[in-house]
Amino acid sequence: MRTKAGRSQEALGEQNNYSASLVASVELCRRAPREEFIQRCDEALHGEGLLLRIREAILKERPVGGPKVKREELRHLVAVGDRRLGHLHVAPRGVGAYAGLNGAFVIATPPEGDDLAYLDNRSPGAPS
Repeated sequence: MRTKAGRSQEALGEQNNYSASLVASVELCRRAPREEFIQRCDEALHGEGLLLRIREAILKERPVGGPKVKREELRHLVAVGDRRLGHLHVAPRGVGAYAGLNGAFVIATPPEGDDLAYLDNRSPGAPS
């Protein structure tokens, strides 16, 4: 999100009264961020709560595979979120059933007309 917003670690840190080294440590998963840090960065990057939802998911999930696996998962989430043509949406814990549980889906918004959704998976009861 930071690079997509065109900000350096130093600029984001200065804007929020943190050092560039703290921003780097959090981004590299060397240091767990405090909630205040996440809130300030989310506001500065216009994340609309995305960073807070990611933090919530991380804190509440049981680690599988240890810290190294969790670090790679987080790096993958950041990479997906930085893609120009893609969007990362993290559903808050406790949201219940939603369309994304069945796998990835695409929402296309044509210039005119309603949004269209495509879900690439087998629906229950569909022939295999």
